[in-house]
Amino acid sequence: MTEPESNPKLISTEVEFGQWPPFIQHGLSITDNAVSADMLIVAMLTATSSLLPRFYFEHGFPQHRYHANLMSLVIAPPASGKGIMNLTNRLVDWHDHIIAGNSSLSAFLSELERLKGRAYMMETEADVMSKTLRVDNNDYSYILRQAWEGETIRRARDGHNKQRIVIRDPQFSLLLSGTMNQLQPLLRSQANGLTSRMLCYLVTEIQGFDSRVFGQDILSEMPSADEVYANLAAYLQELVSWQEQSDHDCCFRLTDEQSQALTEWFADSYDAAMVQSNMPVGFDAMLKRMAVTIMRAGLIMNALRLRAEGEFPTELVCTDEDFRTMLTIADALLIHMAEIFAILPEEEPMTETNIVLVDRHAEALARQKALFNLLADTFSKDDVNQLAIQEGLIHRTVDRWLTQWCKDGVIERLRLGHYQKVRK
Repeated sequence: MTEPESNPKLISTEVEFGQWPPFIQHGLSITDNAVSADMLIVAMLTATSSLLPRFYFEHGFPQHRYHANLMSLVIAPPASGKGIMNLTNRLVDWHDHIIAGNSSLSAFLSELERLKGRAYMMETEADVMSKTLRVDNNDYSYILRQAWEGETIRRARDGHNKQRIVIRDPQFSLLLSGTMNQLQPLLRSQANGLTSRMLCYLVTEIQGFDSRVFGQDILSEMPSADEVYANLAAYLQELVSWQEQSDHDCCFRLTDEQSQALTEWFADSYDAAMVQSNMPVGFDAMLKRMAVTIMRAGLIMNALRLRAEGEFPTELVCTDEDFRTMLTIADALLIHMAEIFAILPEEEPMTETNIVLVDRHAEALARQKALFNLLADTFSKDDVNQLAIQEGLIHRTVDRWLTQWCKDGVIERLRLGHYQKVRK
């Protein structure tokens, strides 16, 4: 087998053989194509990220706890080999935590609640999800943004069967693949919050024809993909069981030297992109959130080096090999991010449909309406405050709503601190 030429856009050509954790190295043994290897790397990291609930790291200032869960998008031409990523379904299909990509908002939330926030979604045609999100009152992209941040997800529904869902500490992983014409309908614009949270990988070159598709000598060249991924799935089952038996979590961290080196890498990249290259303001969010993505990749690689035996650790310190790989991944993803960012429009065209979908003010109005519907016909300020605590609302915000409701004539004040809904 000839060594592939070095290419900074390709992760697999820049990482030395043997530098990967054995789990990933074994998963890559089924292909000698660098682009296919890269797609497998993204898919393996993303699928595995959904099976590491006991691992976390602290990031930001002030610090915030993040879990391993990645949200990834691979964009490539038709018939370019994206199907190889389907092999990674073998890594997770034994576990009851998979949600269909064409789920409605109601079905998505119901499943996410049933799974206590721990879920995985893979969709090989990105437009399946984008079409679902485009349906009026069915957009859950804001929930994906909350899940990426690990924020508590709350939903209250009006109607005959009132539904109140609270999902704390969500751990949701997402792997999407599609073609170029499926990119914009999903991410919509440079300014869309989902864009900056995705691990984006863009394939622009068309692959040549591989005569081995008809089977000549393939058995002697490559191991059986089914056998390889069955072995990897068995390892993950042991790793999940090991975590489930533990009564504590494991914190992933960098050494002081690694932390300083990664800080310098992002500072240099930020200066090169935002100052020297004068990238649009929207790229700022992609760079800052990419730091979380790189830390998640580092956590996953280090966790996959562990043997599921003995006492579950409380701390996981990054190996030098995996830190070098983190920097290599960062180098490549920076190029892919810039290319995808350049393709997307600056702002989403404001049509009658997607104004409702992307307008955050509409989300606030929906929460206000949900709180109003939870109140009895007569209620006190204490009642409102109690509901505000349950729904995770800020008291100042609720006070403004009370004042607005009085002005709008939907409630009237009976006496100090006591109100009544006005029936029209």
